[in-house]
Amino acid sequence: DKSGLGLDMKALWIHGIGVATVSKELAKRTNPAIASKIFIPALLHDMGKIVFTMYFKQEYMKVRQFAMENKKPLYFAENAIFQLDHSILSALLMKRWNFPQSIMVPSRFHHTPESAPVKFRHQALIINLANYLTQKAGIGHSGNPVPVTIKNAPKKIGVNESVLRLTIDQLKRKENDIKEFFRITTA
Repeated sequence: DKSGLGLDMKALWIHGIGVATVSKELAKRTNPAIASKIFIPALLHDMGKIVFTMYFKQEYMKVRQFAMENKKPLYFAENAIFQLDHSILSALLMKRWNFPQSIMVPSRFHHTPESAPVKFRHQALIINLANYLTQKAGIGHSGNPVPVTIKNAPKKIGVNESVLRLTIDQLKRKENDIKEFFRITTA
């Protein structure tokens, strides 16, 4: 894709693994009970983007272009053009494939965690923040030109600045392992 508007699938998966890794770390520190359950919804949070790219390639390039030109997050551009964003599309597919609520709901609300049902709100908040941190750290690429997180996300989850810095440092140290894992599994 010469326009640079197509999604790089490998970079998207590396992003997903990064978000899952950070989510697990944040969960261990703030709510150990969910630490074992958060990896999969965090890994799959952008599944809808893969579907958009595979089945609506040209339209999705327009979404990416809109996001870049207007300096808006991808989910905003998707809603503007499709009246549907990747988190909703992921949830529709997960529902159809009988995924458990514990995977579907945190993934569905990763851009709007405060709208999540209370039972899954902490997971959704963590994925929201982990998504932002992974983008800021430059691990993989989500296709999103503007990383965003909700207001006061760290405070709402219960982590301070030093924990965030530590988590990003850990992630950067793991970047080669993540890429290596990817190289092995796609060889």
